[in-house]
Amino acid sequence: MSSATSPWKFPATIEPKHAAELSKRGISAEFAIAAGVRSIADNEARTIGFAASLPHDQNKQGLQGICFSYCDLATRAEVSWRLKPDQKFSLNGSAAKYLSRAGDQVRAYYPHTTTPEHAKDPKINLVLTEGEYKTLAIAEKIIPIASRPTCVIGLQGVNGAWHRDKTTVTRPDGTKETKKEGAPHLIDDLAAWDWKKRVVYIVFDSDLATKKNAEEFKRSQRSGAWGAEYTLAQLLRAQGAEVRIVVLPPKLDGAKYGSDDYIVERGAHEFLKLIYNNWTPERNPDEVLYHEKTAAIRFETSVEFVAAAKDRTLFVIDQVIPSPGIAMIAGASGLGKSAIALNACYSVASGGKFLGRFQCQKAKVLYIQTELSRTLLAERIRSVGICENLMIWTPGDSAALNWWEADGFQKRRETGRREVFMGLVDQIKSHGIGFVVFDPLSDFHTFPQSDPEGARHMMSLFRYLANVCNCGVMVVHHHKKIGRNLSNYEGTDDFFGSMFLGAKIDTGMSMYAYTRTDGTSRYKLKFSKQRCSAALPDQEINRIAQNDFFRWEAEDWKDDRETKIKEAGEVFIDYLGDHPAGVTYEQGTMDLRWSKDRWYRTAKQAGKRVSKIGNLYFLKQEKDDENGE
Repeated sequence: MSSATSPWKFPATIEPKHAAELSKRGISAEFAIAAGVRSIADNEARTIGFAASLPHDQNKQGLQGICFSYCDLATRAEVSWRLKPDQKFSLNGSAAKYLSRAGDQVRAYYPHTTTPEHAKDPKINLVLTEGEYKTLAIAEKIIPIASRPTCVIGLQGVNGAWHRDKTTVTRPDGTKETKKEGAPHLIDDLAAWDWKKRVVYIVFDSDLATKKNAEEFKRSQRSGAWGAEYTLAQLLRAQGAEVRIVVLPPKLDGAKYGSDDYIVERGAHEFLKLIYNNWTPERNPDEVLYHEKTAAIRFETSVEFVAAAKDRTLFVIDQVIPSPGIAMIAGASGLGKSAIALNACYSVASGGKFLGRFQCQKAKVLYIQTELSRTLLAERIRSVGICENLMIWTPGDSAALNWWEADGFQKRRETGRREVFMGLVDQIKSHGIGFVVFDPLSDFHTFPQSDPEGARHMMSLFRYLANVCNCGVMVVHHHKKIGRNLSNYEGTDDFFGSMFLGAKIDTGMSMYAYTRTDGTSRYKLKFSKQRCSAALPDQEINRIAQNDFFRWEAEDWKDDRETKIKEAGEVFIDYLGDHPAGVTYEQGTMDLRWSKDRWYRTAKQAGKRVSKIGNLYFLKQEKDDENGE
């Protein structure tokens, strides 16, 4: 840079924080200093006139930052500057990242690698980009490796290459107003170049190709960022240039890409290939407005993925129900699934232990139940326990939440329940509910039980509720083993209705009844699927027969207990052996809970081992058989 008109008292330096910012954009501090970039203090910024650009209420704020020098191409003398202050300012109601001095005209930014000879030789290709950082990144990383002689010019924004003539209009009141609505012209710095047959690459940021900009361009080619690029291309073509508009793609996650971002992330050679191969004479706004974009797919390394992951999943019920998450308890009707769900509600509401084994995080609970009357449900709640944190909603016999349903003609029709579902979500959020139970699943949808699309839709609604409300969800499912009702199977097969019932949940629980030798039942709770915790052993539900007869406990299931169901004859013989004085059929049928026909049929089958005297049945002794009596 020429020092003839330089206001600087000291040689240019780059502060470490500014050097780090330049490095993030692919620019070395040495290259930036050679291009006239420097870190300046507040007093230096005010000395060269930046304070005059600030509103009066912000004039006392610090102006220190990184300064870019604009030079005359022929003499290399500094003629103006632009400042990127460390502190952002507000100008005309919007945030300002850069400051220009009041009265300075819009100029082209020439790095030191762009020379007067480049302006005179149209055989040298030219890259036009927006902003000083992008210009310096291209100048340092791209120009040296370009396969054709190339230089670069930076613009002060997408509108920084041209201006419109001023026109004077007369207002209705007779006064005159000057507006910039005339014909466009290149700024003086660019008008001095020889453009005939010169290849020019215009490289603006990827956010230019948004639907908003495309709509604005369709409305008027004179407005918006797209219109600014279009006007620049037309002005250069009018001078004889071969203009190529480089379409910079967005980042894989959809964020904006600038030239410097692309160079840093993809490398200089990839950016050079982009310039040479990904250009178009003119953008087509219809492709943006009416064509689907390719899905943004981003792969992560395992290191990045684990580092960005949240902490271990929290549990509403330890190891059983995550938050957010979905659990389902399934089984045949009448086994006590609703009682298990109500136990879970009370345990979470009180902060106790579910089934006496699994610690619960105390939270507000909502129990949504459609089967029982208010009177019967109130009795169950009294038995389990009354708690302020336990809230109840009884919407009636049916409370369908599905948004659509099949219309019988392979199409879908709206159910009108979207508002109901979203109203439920809003209420759950407003009350701070941490755990929600839906009992039973069949009353919350209108789909056939075996409809996979319906099941998937319902599980997506439950997942949405869990995520939005940051709560645990339990769904009670009364299944029927249709087609395989005689088969002995356990686990996820019990989530009958669709594979999506089992696939979309975080924890699966199944209930079973097993008959002991004495005719009583054992109740097994099987954990068949656990995404967020280690496998849990099967549990046996112990039904406490006290005043709180619905508050149950659990212990590990032990398969060595005798559960084999005896034949009817063996049960009959054992029963008579317990009554040596004899027993009437009235008493026997009442004790064994048999019908009269079953009693007589079993007695006949028992044969010689049973004797009858009058109305009493006896078990024969061995000596009776030996004597032939």
